[in-house]
Amino acid sequence: MTKRVAYNLYLSLPLHRQMTRLTEAGLSASAVARLAVQKRPIILPDGDDASCPVRTTIYVGSDTTAVLTELASAHGVSKAEVLRRLLTAYLDANRDCINALF
Repeated sequence: MTKRVAYNLYLSLPLHRQMTRLTEAGLSASAVARLAVQKRPIILPDGDDASCPVRTTIYVGSDTTAVLTELASAHGVSKAEVLRRLLTAYLDANRDCINALF
């Protein structure tokens, strides 16, 4: 059994709005985060300097945590920053599909 790890993640308002829409459509923030890590781009995208005032808790398995740890170490940023960047890239790449849900 995979151990679940909780991350308290601060999101920008636009990213939080997108995550809220997906939650309203029946996807948990944790499910979206796992997809973002699984479908990650080859190169970690640059971060956004936007303010991140909205706190969200995301649960991921130890396998996902290992990927986040590796990427954070390789890029000299926190695991939360890696997760924020991956979420942003995943939601941007799938924007048309997400918008089609509504």
